[in-house]
Amino acid sequence: MFSDFFFGPFPKFIWCVDADGEVYEAKMDSVTPGVYHGYRLEEDDDMRDIYNVGVEPEMAESWTISAEWETLDSGSPEERACFAALGIRAQNFWLTEGSDALANRLRHAPLLSAYHLAGWLAWNWWRLRWEPRSKARDWAFAHRIATIGGGYIWPNLTIFSDGQRTALSAKPTDERPQTPFRYITDRTVVILATEFEAEIDLFIDQVLERMEWAKVSDSNLEMIWKGVREERRTLELHRARKLEALLGRDPDESDPQTISQLIADAEWLSVAAIEELAAEHGQTGKILTSDELSEIADHNGFDVSPADTVRLSAAMGLPRVGEVAAWRLGARAARVLREQERLENEPISDQLLA
Repeated sequence: MFSDFFFGPFPKFIWCVDADGEVYEAKMDSVTPGVYHGYRLEEDDDMRDIYNVGVEPEMAESWTISAEWETLDSGSPEERACFAALGIRAQNFWLTEGSDALANRLRHAPLLSAYHLAGWLAWNWWRLRWEPRSKARDWAFAHRIATIGGGYIWPNLTIFSDGQRTALSAKPTDERPQTPFRYITDRTVVILATEFEAEIDLFIDQVLERMEWAKVSDSNLEMIWKGVREERRTLELHRARKLEALLGRDPDESDPQTISQLIADAEWLSVAAIEELAAEHGQTGKILTSDELSEIADHNGFDVSPADTVRLSAAMGLPRVGEVAAWRLGARAARVLREQERLENEPISDQLLA
């Protein structure tokens, strides 16, 4: 990947990823055209985030959570009924593969509690489905399977979404003495968010059917999942829960006034705009209202006409939203716009841009 800014035929920046997933940047200045200085990007560098999230390590067509039921002699009725060899597979990769020290072999599906996993997925469904990566302090508990606990060794698997696509990022766990299972997969897979949603539905329903078979009723999972299903079917509840998730909040943990203000602002700003504002809360901790945006526009903005907007031709062949990472779609749209408007590769003047 290289930058849009060039010195002659040479891009100023070039970015690449090595076989271990480390991101590197090479930079050139105008004094020594064609000569680059390379270095590893630090963990908090924004370009590193683009590679770690949006470079599309793999675009999976589907993913599955498989459960092969096993026998457990102790624990709660739900745990005994749903003890299983649990495997998570995306495309051709097992995200739960690891080394079983007791059996002295690799396993694709370690022994875990399907009930615990289903409960975690159900409780965090809205945040997993809609919340992007965030700096919020409790973000990990809603997005990292390793936080489930319950006495099991869970995979180091992180799940997050931009609303269109969902990333499943598996990392190896540390090798420690007396630990019977160590996960070894180091891979990030990107799937369509609708496919993520569909498989979650199938898995939770499978766990509920298993408990019905075992004559375990009135479980906490059953109650939570019934509530989530109802929220997804009801327009007003769906809208509120989605905004809560974008704000980085669990169900009913957001300030009702904040949710009401966002919904009211949608009348003027649009639903898509207020969802962007809500998602930004996880990064900055702030939410701009329509009044505040109007004040900023009055102070710093200028008059424009929608009729002056440049529109891309429908025949330009851009990927549909969700098919590729947003940054790839944006880069492609920028190139197509340059071709359509015959802008070549020269910088665009302020006068032309205005």
